[in-house]
Amino acid sequence: MRMYIRLFVMMLMALMRRKKDSKPDLSVLSFRVMPWDCVLRYMGNDRYHSFMDLGRIDLTIRLGWAKTIFKEKWNPQVVSCYVRHELPLAVFDHFFLHTYIVYSTNICVWMAHQFVKDGVIYSTALSKIVAVSNCRVVRLKQLSNYGNGIRRWPFQKSTVNLFDNINIILKELHALIF
Repeated sequence: MRMYIRLFVMMLMALMRRKKDSKPDLSVLSFRVMPWDCVLRYMGNDRYHSFMDLGRIDLTIRLGWAKTIFKEKWNPQVVSCYVRHELPLAVFDHFFLHTYIVYSTNICVWMAHQFVKDGVIYSTALSKIVAVSNCRVVRLKQLSNYGNGIRRWPFQKSTVNLFDNINIILKELHALIF
């Protein structure tokens, strides 16, 4: 329930922040770690993914993709997510979540997330997102402004290689198990 309140506030803020002169491809959200986000004294792993969902939704609204997604009844899904925790976020810590698009193809979008406290990166994550409609992956070029206003970040090729390697390893593990 508490994440729904954060979602509602974030959606209102995203609609109000959507201006012509702002950078639409970067989402910076401010949060505070509350006791219900924690396991013992530190934020639990599941909450990192919930906060990343809020960052992805904010970026989708700011890019103007939300209208098309709702109109076409698409279901955005996270295909894979790689998270690296550097330092733990403790209860009542104030942090910023930076979300931006690293790479995109005609099928998927790769987003990077950084949890930053006092200028120090506490956790980073890379997630691969697709849109599904009627059990099929949607070509993202159907979005009205797909590719407009998206910067190419400098570590794009290393990110592509990282996801390709992760997908190869997962396929090999799947073949060994089944």
